[in-house]
Order: sequence, then C-alpha cells, then structure tokens
Amino acid sequence: MTKLQIEQSLDSNYEVLHSLRKQAKRLRSQMELFTEFYGSNYAEHLTEVKNVQNILGEIYNSDVLEDWLIDVFGKDFTENLPTLTNLLVDKRHQLWQQWVLTRKHHTQSDKRNQMYLAILHQL
Repeated sequence: MTKLQIEQSLDSNYEVLHSLRKQAKRLRSQMELFTEFYGSNYAEHLTEVKNVQNILGEIYNSDVLEDWLIDVFGKDFTENLPTLTNLLVDKRHQLWQQWVLTRKHHTQSDKRNQMYLAILHQL
C-alpha cells in the first residue's frame, strides 16, 4: 500500500482500531491478574497482547497529535510544517506495517487455539 492509501485506511478504520486498542488494554489488564497461575506460554501470549496494545496505542497517539496540530495550526499545518508532517506519515506507515503483520499473526486459527489452550492449562 502507498502512504496515501495507508492514511486513508487509518482514517476510515479509526474507530475500529481505537476500540480494538481499548479491548487489548482490558485483556492485558485481566491477563496480568492471573500470571502467577500460569507458565511461560501464558506469559508469551500476554507479551503479544501488550505488543498489539502498544502498536494500536502509537497509532492512536499519532491521530491525537495530528488533531492537536490541526487545532493549534489549522488544517493547513501540513503545508506550514512539512518536516513534521512527513515524520508523522512515515511513523504511521511503519506502524501500519507492524499492525498488518501482527494482525495476520493473531488471526491464524492455530495461534488463537494456542492462546486458548494456554488459558485452559493452569499450573
């Protein structure tokens, strides 16, 4: 995907990604409550949930920063601050690539089954 396509995709999926970030945060908090009852396999899945939350959190933070820049400098801030704009776009491009790989990894049925089994098997 081009950077423009990624920007458009992030804009159109903003609410979904934000909701998913909040769900990942809830899941992480709940999983952290029970780490002492599970082994290293569970901890690995918890780390993966943290990674999802971090990627989505960085995407969200970038959107919040852009909204703030628009509030402060107006919609034409991209023309007045081209270097900052390019940095934001590049960062979102990197985050999108990370998200695509992470999403693909976690939507595989065997990965979901491994997490399910890790939760079923307490120490």
